Amino acid sequence: MRILHLTDTHLGAWLRVHGAPEGWSRADEHAASMERALIPALRGEVDLVVHAGDLFDVRTPSRKLVRWTAELLTRVATRAPVVLIPGNHDPAALLRVFRLAPQGLHIVDAPTRLRFGDLAIAAVPFKRSVDGFQRAAAQAVGPGADLLLLHQAVSGCRVPRFTFRVGRPAGTIGPEHLPGGPRWAMGGHLHPRQAVRLGPIEVVYPGATTRTAAGEGSASKGYALWEFGRDVSWRFVDLPGRPFAIVRQAEDLEGMSADQLVRIANNEHYAELFHEARARGAWVVGRGAREAPREPVDRRAQLRLFGG
Repeated sequence: MRILHLTDTHLGAWLRVHGAPEGWSRADEHAASMERALIPALRGEVDLVVHAGDLFDVRTPSRKLVRWTAELLTRVATRAPVVLIPGNHDPAALLRVFRLAPQGLHIVDAPTRLRFGDLAIAAVPFKRSVDGFQRAAAQAVGPGADLLLLHQAVSGCRVPRFTFRVGRPAGTIGPEHLPGGPRWAMGGHLHPRQAVRLGPIEVVYPGATTRTAAGEGSASKGYALWEFGRDVSWRFVDLPGRPFAIVRQAEDLEGMSADQLVRIANNEHYAELFHEARARGAWVVGRGAREAPREPVDRRAQLRLFGG
């Protein structure tokens, strides 16, 4: 069985940008990335599509965005079944948002065990506590499952300058919280792509489909393709995306391409760096050159940016 695994599409994400042409929308770029990720499914090249959460960027997506998303997922579901779990950014009841899921689209709002051919999948929506996840995972696995689908950080996964540990942040799980049976897990919530061994299970995070924060720089984005048969294998697939960088000093602007996104992290020389970035054709995210700086972003907010 061939499975396309994507996550953290964050549809509807918005950025305030200086320098972008009239009519440009960051939300459109997130939508385009999701469409590109689903091309193999639309071509009939996979047998199943799995979305591991944070389909939307906000809990109250617009009706227009919901309609567009439903139409895209319906097109995909005519070629291959689609499984979707809510992440921490999504409405808790995704099925209610879509009102009526078409045949082939499995929206999992509660811990559920699904079977596709010989493959049993235990799907666990995002849980804010370790205990909540442990109970939900045991319920989803039930009499047994081959694969876990989760939107959860696991101990040992990483974002820039931080390694997750059990309960840090809240909801981060360890091997002791996993039910017996599954050897593989398809994960969402972590934006940097990575694979983490957690006891007997290998948890694979393909990461966000496009860059959502300046700290992600030029990190590769995309999705994962799995093969389940006598053996199990997976690989990451890259998608094109706009670079997004942090500028702390003038040297950071060297070699910068036009039309790329930058966030300036230097309040003392903000205006100078702002004008230099714009002169090079970069698009500056955040406040204008003459606006007063906001309060510093706390560590929890930074983890939210990188970890879903």
